[in-house]
Amino acid sequence: MKSRADNKKYYSIRLQIVMYCFVSVALAAVTMLVLSMAFYGVYILVQGDGNADRAGSTAGNYKPVPTWYPDSYYSGSIPQPEGASGGTENSGRAELPAADRGDESGAGLLPFRLGERAGMKRSTAIVLTVLGMGGLLVFFLLYFLALTKKLSDYLGEIAGGIRCFSAGKFETRIALRQSNELTQIADSFNQMAEELEYTVQEERRAENEKSEIITSIAHDLRTPLTSVIGYLELVAERDLTAETRAHYISVAYRKAKRLQRLTDDLFSYIKYGSEQVPLELSRLDAAKLVEQMIEEFYPSIQENNLELTLEKKVGQAWVEADGMLLARAFANLLGNAIKYGRDGKLLQVLVEQEQDKVRIHIINYGEVIPNRDLANIFERFYRVDSSRTEEQGGTGLGLAIAKNIIELHRGSIGVKSDFGGTEFTVELPAAAS
Repeated sequence: MKSRADNKKYYSIRLQIVMYCFVSVALAAVTMLVLSMAFYGVYILVQGDGNADRAGSTAGNYKPVPTWYPDSYYSGSIPQPEGASGGTENSGRAELPAADRGDESGAGLLPFRLGERAGMKRSTAIVLTVLGMGGLLVFFLLYFLALTKKLSDYLGEIAGGIRCFSAGKFETRIALRQSNELTQIADSFNQMAEELEYTVQEERRAENEKSEIITSIAHDLRTPLTSVIGYLELVAERDLTAETRAHYISVAYRKAKRLQRLTDDLFSYIKYGSEQVPLELSRLDAAKLVEQMIEEFYPSIQENNLELTLEKKVGQAWVEADGMLLARAFANLLGNAIKYGRDGKLLQVLVEQEQDKVRIHIINYGEVIPNRDLANIFERFYRVDSSRTEEQGGTGLGLAIAKNIIELHRGSIGVKSDFGGTEFTVELPAAAS
């Protein structure tokens, strides 16, 4: 069975997962960058508002620091402009406010504060780095789970389908949703399910047919066997006249012969219904074979007051066939036409060939077969007119056997019936010339 997804292009699920990893990392990095910029913007706004508040509160005590000698800022004093007042030995230099210089212990000196602030920045950087890596990992996992959700859902769907199938729901199928190895698994599962479902159905059908055959055999064998036993008991137990005894023995004999025909037909039906029947194929002329079968049935045709016409549109119609089996099929079809077409007074046989097909038409003008019966006419033990006696109706296996033989030869058989006649058509593959 050809896969429905044979022509699809598949992508490796491993490559898809790698791609999802890269995409997740990229999206997580972008997300962290956007969040960092947002937090930094908020931080700047908050710091700007705090600096403005502190600047306003200390504006009255602010003393500008000269910048022409910046090194002196770190010595605790600054040089004064020429002519500045002061009589001490530090004349020309001005002391920084205590708040800027720090106390005498040196705890408030500016170099110490700068170092303290630098230390705070290093610890803050470590904390922010850890938080950033954690956030990156969290966002990576979120994005990866979101991107691979379809894969995990599809895996769950496949697992659910397998569970349903193992529970006996052979009609279970899995939709082909993606283009990767999971799709191939689903498609292979569907093929397996279809084949197994077909096998199970065939086994059930065969079991039902077996039961029907046993029932039909029991029914068809019981009636004639009961008659045979009954007539023989009459002959054995009663004092009968010679004429009556001969009549009872004759009836028992006819019933026994019917049992023999029925048994033979049953074996033939079972045998030819198997595809493993060995065929002794040979090249033969189907037109000539049909003509020979007609000659064999000539006494029966005359007995039923029928007129038969044979029309051959080709001189020879060569086929590869088992002559004995094909003769059995045509014998069954001709016998059926004679039995049910005796009221029409005419039988027609037509042989023709069209390209690589050989067709044989057997037409009788008896009673029209109802449409409801045409579909079942090749079924075993099926009789169109159930009111016929066993001798009139036959065993009900002749057409089923003919159909099996024709199909063994890779041919087909059909029937149509209307007021223009009942026509059986056999079609066989023509032999290569």
